[in-house]
Amino acid sequence: MALRFFFDECVDEDIATALCAHGIDVKTTTDLGRKGLSDAEQLDFATSENRAIYSIDQDFLILAHRDLEAGQPFAGVVYHRPGQCSKRQIIEALLLMNAVYTAEDMQNHIEFI
Repeated sequence: MALRFFFDECVDEDIATALCAHGIDVKTTTDLGRKGLSDAEQLDFATSENRAIYSIDQDFLILAHRDLEAGQPFAGVVYHRPGQCSKRQIIEALLLMNAVYTAEDMQNHIEFI
């Protein structure tokens, strides 16, 4: 299955727009009216939709680690530290991920960009 993304509310939605222009399936918290929900709820939603969640919130790393230890599956986390990457670098990294990973590859996986 093709890789699909869910963008947490703390990331730049211009990146989602750029990815959509390249034909990548991206949904954001704004698109889906999910702003303000807990990180755990967002990760659970992304997993239920089989979407890798992209965030700069390190809480998702903690939640993913918790799920791994508990044997609880998640659909993948894509992360970088705030301010670490330019928009261009992020877009290029996500485009590359889309070209080389499937949704199955991202299961229970954390990708650092």
